[in-house]
Amino acid sequence: PHCPDCGIHASEQFYLSKSSSHEVVPCSSCLLSKSNTEEMLESEGLGGLRGSKELPNSCYNNHCEIEQSYTEGSSWRAFEVKDKVWLGTDDNMASVKDHQSHAASFVFGCQVSEEGLFKKQYADGIMGLSMYTQTLFKTFNEQGVIPHESFSLCFNKAGGYLGLGGAAVKNHLSPMQFTPFAKNNTWYYTVNVKAIYVGSHMLPQIFMKFMNDYKGTIVDSGTTDTFLPQKIAKPFLKAWQSITGRSYSNSLQLYTYEQFSKLPTITFELDGGVHWEVEPFKYMEDVSDNTRVSLEPWHGKRGFISRMYLTEPRGAVLGSNAMMDHDVYFDIANRRLGIAKASCFRTSNLS
Repeated sequence: PHCPDCGIHASEQFYLSKSSSHEVVPCSSCLLSKSNTEEMLESEGLGGLRGSKELPNSCYNNHCEIEQSYTEGSSWRAFEVKDKVWLGTDDNMASVKDHQSHAASFVFGCQVSEEGLFKKQYADGIMGLSMYTQTLFKTFNEQGVIPHESFSLCFNKAGGYLGLGGAAVKNHLSPMQFTPFAKNNTWYYTVNVKAIYVGSHMLPQIFMKFMNDYKGTIVDSGTTDTFLPQKIAKPFLKAWQSITGRSYSNSLQLYTYEQFSKLPTITFELDGGVHWEVEPFKYMEDVSDNTRVSLEPWHGKRGFISRMYLTEPRGAVLGSNAMMDHDVYFDIANRRLGIAKASCFRTSNLS
């Protein structure tokens, strides 16, 4: 393997020697160049590794080398490779037979070293899905693999699915609502938040300016949790106390089933009349059994930690926990975000 010090991940390492179609990108043709630093950084999402720094790219042994480090100590180093890429299934033989005709020529980083969380994590790596010029869905669209520059994500606690070129309408449990992207000339997916409800309590309208300040409210699947502005903490905490009779905390809390059932749904009202509801089972992590995919009654008390934080200095991030059990459609071609409640269990046909 070209990465002897990499961790053990979901898939086997990619061996250049086993691919007859690969091309190591020469330094004269670097695609993920230093000039694209800001784009590539944002395309990777925050990924729970908040605060990152792109290191300068270099040419080594006629390879286009790229590397990335994060303030908490994680990093990776890679070189550029171009090869045929397509989305397959768990059945490798069937993937080659049935899906290779939908392949696109794509440039990616072939890692040679990993440090920190990248080495320890189960996931293979990061697949950027922002409005960066070199993302997989954009390449698929440009090469005619998909008809529309868009993708959808549908998560639940058991997994979920990625759809390219459209949304899996047959899995929707409610009509899809659309809200326009709030900002131009940015690689983030931003939305404008008009109101926030903690249960039936609407936070004072004056605080919404903090949701839309700076980079605004970013929808980011690469961020595991949801982060709201520090400056809305006071009315949020007051509403929570009024509803639950207990103080809001991001520390471990014990709940009976009856107590948990009374926790409020957090609703974000977006432009276009969209109501994005985040139910307690989505923003509360069940530390007793994080594999539970549905809220079933239990005896005694269970431990939960709220993963909705009131800590952002400016703007907000709606992370993957806010997206759970919704089909979230990133319609880049029409500059809008679609949201529908959905069954996010993987199916064999998403068309």
